[in-house]
Amino acid sequence: MARESIADVVVTVLEANKAPMTAKEIYDSINSKQLYEFKAKDPFAILRAQLNKHCVENQSKAASPRKLFTKSGDKYGLC
Repeated sequence: MARESIADVVVTVLEANKAPMTAKEIYDSINSKQLYEFKAKDPFAILRAQLNKHCVENQSKAASPRKLFTKSGDKYGLC
C-alpha cells in the first residue's frame, strides 16, 4: 500500500473540518490524530512548504501542477 503524501493528508483534514484552517491548525490536527509521521527536524516547515507548493496562488516554477489548496489571508482551504 502506498503511503499517503502530506498533501493528501491535508486534504483529509480540510475535508473533515469543512472550513479553511491555518497551517498551525492543520499541523495540530495531523499530529493529534496521528495521520502522518513527519521524519524531519522541522515538520511544521515541511507542512507549510507542501501547502504552498500545492496552492493555486503559487505560480512559480517550483509549484506543483497538482493544485489542491487555495489561500485566503493565513487560512488554507480546498479548491
